[in-house]
Amino acid sequence: MPRKDLEARREYQREYHRKRRANDPKYADYTRQQCKNWYDKKFKNDPKYKTQRYKQRVLNKYGITVEQYDEMVEQQMGRCAICKLVEHIDEPGKRLHVDHCHETGAVRGLLCSKCNTGVMRSGVTPEILRRAAEYLEKSYEST
Repeated sequence: MPRKDLEARREYQREYHRKRRANDPKYADYTRQQCKNWYDKKFKNDPKYKTQRYKQRVLNKYGITVEQYDEMVEQQMGRCAICKLVEHIDEPGKRLHVDHCHETGAVRGLLCSKCNTGVMRSGVTPEILRRAAEYLEKSYEST
Protein backbone atom coordinates (compact mmCIF):
# COMPACT_ATOMS: atom_id res chain seq x y z
CA MET A 1 0.00 0.00 0.00
CA PRO A 2 1.52 3.37 -0.96
CA ARG A 3 2.43 5.64 1.93
CA LYS A 4 0.10 8.35 0.69
CA ASP A 5 -2.86 5.97 0.90
CA LEU A 6 -1.82 4.85 4.38
CA GLU A 7 -1.63 8.45 5.63
CA ALA A 8 -5.03 9.23 4.10
CA ARG A 9 -6.53 6.19 5.80
CA ARG A 10 -5.07 7.17 9.17
CA GLU A 11 -6.39 10.71 8.79
CA TYR A 12 -9.85 9.33 7.93
CA GLN A 13 -9.75 7.09 11.03
CA ARG A 14 -8.71 9.98 13.29
CA GLU A 15 -11.51 12.16 11.93
CA TYR A 16 -14.04 9.31 12.28
CA HIS A 17 -13.15 8.73 15.93
CA ARG A 18 -13.04 12.45 16.74
CA LYS A 19 -16.58 12.90 15.35
CA ARG A 20 -17.79 9.79 17.09
CA ARG A 21 -16.44 10.92 20.45
CA ALA A 22 -18.06 14.32 20.04
CA ASN A 23 -21.48 12.90 19.13
CA ASP A 24 -21.68 9.83 21.34
CA PRO A 25 -21.08 10.22 25.10
CA LYS A 26 -21.06 6.44 25.53
CA TYR A 27 -18.19 6.08 23.06
CA ALA A 28 -15.53 7.07 25.61
CA ASP A 29 -16.90 4.53 28.11
CA TYR A 30 -16.94 1.87 25.42
CA THR A 31 -13.35 2.53 24.36
CA ARG A 32 -12.20 2.65 27.97
CA GLN A 33 -13.83 -0.73 28.59
CA GLN A 34 -12.24 -2.18 25.45
CA CYS A 35 -8.79 -1.05 26.62
CA LYS A 36 -9.39 -2.47 30.10
CA ASN A 37 -10.49 -5.82 28.64
CA TRP A 38 -7.37 -5.97 26.47
CA TYR A 39 -5.11 -5.09 29.42
CA ASP A 40 -6.77 -7.67 31.70
CA LYS A 41 -6.50 -10.39 29.07
CA LYS A 42 -2.88 -9.64 28.22
CA PHE A 43 -1.26 -8.59 31.51
CA LYS A 44 -3.43 -8.85 34.61
CA ASN A 45 -2.18 -12.25 35.76
CA ASP A 46 1.41 -11.82 34.66
CA PRO A 47 3.55 -11.14 37.78
CA LYS A 48 6.66 -10.44 35.71
CA TYR A 49 4.85 -7.66 33.85
CA LYS A 50 3.48 -6.23 37.12
CA THR A 51 6.94 -6.08 38.65
CA GLN A 52 8.42 -4.42 35.57
CA ARG A 53 5.54 -1.94 35.40
CA TYR A 54 5.97 -1.10 39.10
CA LYS A 55 9.66 -0.48 38.61
CA GLN A 56 9.13 1.76 35.59
CA ARG A 57 6.34 3.79 37.19
CA VAL A 58 7.59 4.18 40.74
CA LEU A 59 11.30 4.43 40.11
CA ASN A 60 10.76 7.12 37.51
CA LYS A 61 9.07 9.11 40.28
CA TYR A 62 12.28 9.06 42.33
CA GLY A 63 14.60 9.69 39.40
CA ILE A 64 16.40 6.35 39.45
CA THR A 65 16.57 3.68 36.79
CA VAL A 66 15.54 0.04 37.01
CA GLU A 67 19.24 -0.88 36.88
CA GLN A 68 20.00 1.40 39.84
CA TYR A 69 17.12 -0.15 41.80
CA ASP A 70 18.34 -3.67 41.02
CA GLU A 71 21.86 -2.64 42.08
CA MET A 72 20.51 -1.32 45.39
CA VAL A 73 18.68 -4.62 45.96
CA GLU A 74 21.93 -6.47 45.28
CA GLN A 75 23.92 -4.22 47.65
CA GLN A 76 21.34 -4.78 50.41
CA MET A 77 21.26 -8.51 49.57
CA GLY A 78 17.48 -8.31 49.05
CA ARG A 79 16.98 -7.18 52.64
CA CYS A 80 15.28 -4.18 54.21
CA ALA A 81 17.80 -1.50 55.25
CA ILE A 82 16.26 -1.27 58.74
CA CYS A 83 14.92 -4.65 59.89
CA LYS A 84 17.19 -6.73 57.60
CA LEU A 85 14.34 -9.12 56.69
CA VAL A 86 14.28 -10.55 53.18
CA GLU A 87 11.40 -9.40 51.00
CA HIS A 88 10.21 -11.40 48.03
CA ILE A 89 10.71 -8.65 45.49
CA ASP A 90 9.03 -10.47 42.62
CA GLU A 91 5.74 -10.96 44.49
CA PRO A 92 3.22 -8.13 44.14
CA GLY A 93 2.85 -6.30 47.46
CA LYS A 94 6.07 -7.91 48.76
CA ARG A 95 8.75 -5.73 47.26
CA LEU A 96 11.29 -3.35 48.67
CA HIS A 97 10.10 0.24 48.56
CA VAL A 98 12.26 3.22 47.71
CA ASP A 99 12.87 5.31 50.83
CA HIS A 100 13.53 8.96 50.17
CA CYS A 101 13.80 12.23 52.07
CA HIS A 102 10.54 14.14 51.74
CA GLU A 103 12.35 17.47 51.98
CA THR A 104 15.19 16.95 49.50
CA GLY A 105 13.87 14.01 47.47
CA ALA A 106 17.17 12.16 47.89
CA VAL A 107 16.92 8.37 47.80
CA ARG A 108 18.23 6.79 51.02
CA GLY A 109 17.70 3.07 50.48
CA LEU A 110 15.15 0.28 50.15
CA LEU A 111 12.72 -0.68 52.90
CA CYS A 112 10.13 -3.40 53.41
CA SER A 113 6.52 -2.26 53.51
CA LYS A 114 6.33 -2.41 57.34
CA CYS A 115 9.40 -0.25 57.87
CA ASN A 116 8.42 2.08 55.06
CA THR A 117 4.97 2.79 56.47
CA GLY A 118 5.69 2.40 60.18
CA VAL A 119 9.03 4.04 60.74
CA MET A 120 9.74 6.34 57.85
CA ARG A 121 6.69 8.58 57.83
CA SER A 122 6.86 12.12 56.61
CA GLY A 123 8.19 14.42 59.34
CA VAL A 124 9.95 11.75 61.39
CA THR A 125 13.37 12.94 62.49
CA PRO A 126 16.31 10.96 63.91
CA GLU A 127 15.64 12.59 67.30
CA ILE A 128 12.06 11.31 67.34
CA LEU A 129 13.29 7.83 66.43
CA ARG A 130 15.86 7.91 69.28
CA ARG A 131 13.13 8.87 71.76
CA ALA A 132 10.91 6.09 70.41
CA ALA A 133 13.75 3.59 70.85
CA GLU A 134 14.31 4.74 74.44
CA TYR A 135 10.60 4.43 75.13
CA LEU A 136 10.52 0.87 73.80
CA GLU A 137 13.68 -0.11 75.70
CA LYS A 138 12.10 1.09 78.99
CA SER A 139 8.99 -0.99 78.37
CA TYR A 140 11.12 -4.09 77.69
CA GLU A 141 13.19 -3.54 80.86
CA SER A 142 10.09 -3.33 83.06
CA THR A 143 8.73 -6.70 81.89
